[in-house]
Amino acid sequence: MLVVEDDMGVRETTVAILREEGYVVVQAADGVDALDVLRGHDIDVLLLDLRLPRLDGASVLEALDRPPTVVVVSGFESCEEAEMRGRFGPVLFDCLRKPVSPHRLMEATAAAADHALSARNTATGRIDGHGLSE
Repeated sequence: MLVVEDDMGVRETTVAILREEGYVVVQAADGVDALDVLRGHDIDVLLLDLRLPRLDGASVLEALDRPPTVVVVSGFESCEEAEMRGRFGPVLFDCLRKPVSPHRLMEATAAAADHALSARNTATGRIDGHGLSE
């Protein structure tokens, strides 16, 4: 899982919450670093802020041929969310408006992780990560 957030306090708190729940988490402070991580690691879920230094969240998504399951976590307005959903459609699993409660963050992240696992298993012909059921 990759958390991309330029606010260090928010990023570190988010990472701590996710790690406490057992997720393996890497982090990036801007869009350029996010692309480096995404190109160098197998990331299933991307928690992405939209307003980032050096390269914004939308540009990160546009730069990826096959993005992971994406949860946008940003201070966007409803019209901005509609625009993002229109531009990126099925790539966006969920959109969360800051501030996000830890409970809502975990709810969205767990659902995104389940979705990513299901998509990966479907692509590899596996069920529940253990192979085909008979």
